[in-house]
Amino acid sequence: MMKIHLMTGIALAIGLGATVHAVRAGTAPATHGDDSAVEKFDVYREISPLSITPGGWIREYLVRQQKGLSSHPDAQGYPLNTNMWDGVIPSQSKSWWPYEQTGYYLDGMARLGYLLGDEKLLSRYQRNIDWVVFHPTDKGLIGTSLYCNPSHWPNAVFFKSVIPHVMATGDQKTIDAWHRHYTATSAKDIGLGERNVLNVEGLLRTYGWTNDKALLQKAEEAYVIHDKDPGSFQLPYSLVKSDHKVVIHGVTFAEALKLPVLFYMYTGKKEYLDAAEKGMRTVIRDHMSDSGVPSSTEYLSTRDPLQAHETCVSSDFAWTLGYYLMATGNAVYADMLEKDCFNAGPGAVNKDFTGLQYFSADNQVIATGSSNHAKNRRGGNWMQYRPDHEPACCPGNAHRLMPIYATRMWMRDRKGGIVAALYGPSEVTFEHGGIKVTIEERTSYPFDEKVAFVFKVDGAVKIPFSFRIPGWCGKPSVSVNGKPYKGDLKPGAYVTLDRTFKSGDKVEVRLPMPVRLNRYQNALSVERGPVLYSYAVPEKVEVDVKATKNKDFPALAITPTGDWNYALDVNENNFAKRVSVIPARDGAYPFDGGSGAPALKVPVRKVKGWTLDQGKMTPPIPIAYELEKEQEWLTLVPYGATRLRMTHFPECVERVEIPVGGWEISPAYDYDKSRLIDDQKFAPETGDAVEWKPASPNGSGIVDLSKALDEKKGLAYARTTIESDRSGKAWLAVNAKDSCIVWLNGKIVHRMEPPNDVEFQAPDMVPVTLNKGRNEVQVKVAKSFPVVPVGQYPAGWGVRLRCVRDK
Repeated sequence: MMKIHLMTGIALAIGLGATVHAVRAGTAPATHGDDSAVEKFDVYREISPLSITPGGWIREYLVRQQKGLSSHPDAQGYPLNTNMWDGVIPSQSKSWWPYEQTGYYLDGMARLGYLLGDEKLLSRYQRNIDWVVFHPTDKGLIGTSLYCNPSHWPNAVFFKSVIPHVMATGDQKTIDAWHRHYTATSAKDIGLGERNVLNVEGLLRTYGWTNDKALLQKAEEAYVIHDKDPGSFQLPYSLVKSDHKVVIHGVTFAEALKLPVLFYMYTGKKEYLDAAEKGMRTVIRDHMSDSGVPSSTEYLSTRDPLQAHETCVSSDFAWTLGYYLMATGNAVYADMLEKDCFNAGPGAVNKDFTGLQYFSADNQVIATGSSNHAKNRRGGNWMQYRPDHEPACCPGNAHRLMPIYATRMWMRDRKGGIVAALYGPSEVTFEHGGIKVTIEERTSYPFDEKVAFVFKVDGAVKIPFSFRIPGWCGKPSVSVNGKPYKGDLKPGAYVTLDRTFKSGDKVEVRLPMPVRLNRYQNALSVERGPVLYSYAVPEKVEVDVKATKNKDFPALAITPTGDWNYALDVNENNFAKRVSVIPARDGAYPFDGGSGAPALKVPVRKVKGWTLDQGKMTPPIPIAYELEKEQEWLTLVPYGATRLRMTHFPECVERVEIPVGGWEISPAYDYDKSRLIDDQKFAPETGDAVEWKPASPNGSGIVDLSKALDEKKGLAYARTTIESDRSGKAWLAVNAKDSCIVWLNGKIVHRMEPPNDVEFQAPDMVPVTLNKGRNEVQVKVAKSFPVVPVGQYPAGWGVRLRCVRDK
């Protein structure tokens, strides 16, 4: 087995293809570690991690990670304190999950080791890959999880770490071992079973290394098998292509969404790409948070600002977005990847990388061992900053995020050109046509608008060089050696300069970062460039001595010591004038929350009576409230610089609740879950006689149909009245379990697609116009389920409706 030694003068990197080769020193060996053995249909392609040297704040992030938990996995408890994949993990359960969780860590460790030249990390990784490669089963299968309760899913996790290893070393023995493994694995083994289908990534990458077309055929066969019998947690191809709201396990969604785009990259079949992009649009529509990741607690859980996201999702979604960028060359995916890695990811970890959250939320004003405000494990410790969590998937996965970003900052295009795919301080070194080229990217982006690329060339080289104009940037400018660039600078696209470069050449890009106001129903947030801004709630930090096992890596109890109950006193018409930018004052680490990043000054007013939920959890954004008269000013900082934070604020408009009363419910009707609720009409809609009976909401305001009616039938109607002392605009706040249609005074005003949670989910705020006097509301409610069972929403059937208007 090839051993890894990172020393000056020894080159371990492989090429950027036939014309571009990565180098650290000397000349790298030619291999197919970059998938160049087959025809591919991607626009951009990864390069060796040894080609990239991170700098500035990105390097600081990685060094803090290296000094923190990444070099001390023992502090994270079982199974990260074991031998990992270097042999069979001691386990009483003999299950697959210790291998999944350690597989995540090993991927982050390998990438971090290559980026920072850390021999200790790489040596530990090498022991793991050696054991896997040299301990096949009699059938040639590899992967330590197969020695326990056999599961192929952990292999899909571990395989991600094999990719940078092969790209950095060209290790033929590792390629051969995985080739034998996937040759011996059947399409059914991969297509059936919990998340086994994610091995399609390994099949396709191994096909790219070997040009064994049987692997490509097996991957497509497995995907068809999976679609017909998806099993638990899965994202079948037919669901990706549908228009349905997808509510499955968030990590599985982030992982599985890459499969159709990978198939496109290796087959060129446009139907795969169309399906992939449709699936991405669906998750953006239904579940995307402002911090850059889909909600997930643990299942996808709407765009409700209070919903959290699993830290695993941040890393897995970033990985998948990288494939979308490579497949399409579409700058929107780079914009999305940056938003995840600059906001959600850093916001979920301590800034010294000594602890992390399992669930992290855009709004979290308390983070203790009992502050989890999600429905799943409500009141538990999953929102606590601590080194260990149970299960350990997030503690393992947190190590991957910024190494993924750094190893994909630079790519190459089909012509062998070099692409600044993602922005950040860094340096890339490669060979093009036998000429060594180094490009230094000088910037503190995204905390600065300026990005400069300085070339160092042994002579001169003609090469396409591409860089991105982000979609949020309205007035970019570019200069080459001080002279303005006259070409098209379209926002949301890459620009290519195909010219001869020589040492000292400089390409300067200026990307003005406008402040933008986001609205989701009755909540407002503010961002600048790719950075989301939050109010850093003043903290009291105590060590949770009962939960702390290692004093250097403590579990923390973080409680607020100041007010956080603010409404943002801006709107779409005036925010540009009322929000001011405070420039960064020095080069300090931007996520420490000091003067190293620009801040925003915003006007606010306090919301009366808005307090912690049960005294220990972050409350939802209120829909009816009074405000203090006095206006105050808050300083907002980058989301990633915070732990306790307010990111989504109520708007500064006082609202009152209009009573809703006199509920009645119909009998239950037989509901065909395979058809849309719109197509199934019963007596309350058809004008036939209905035997209505009175109903009373419970203590949470929910009309509980599951207790009053036959759940097996699954569809019913509820009606109520709203008495208004005047006509005018108002909002209906609607919750339903699961799908519903709402009529106001005989007209349909809202539809809600399943599945939903009637209690722990922000209501849909529906703008309506009320008549003076009596207003009649009718709601059709169906107990629906998604294609794949959703454990987070297993039971219940009901509706909750409130009405508010401006005071």
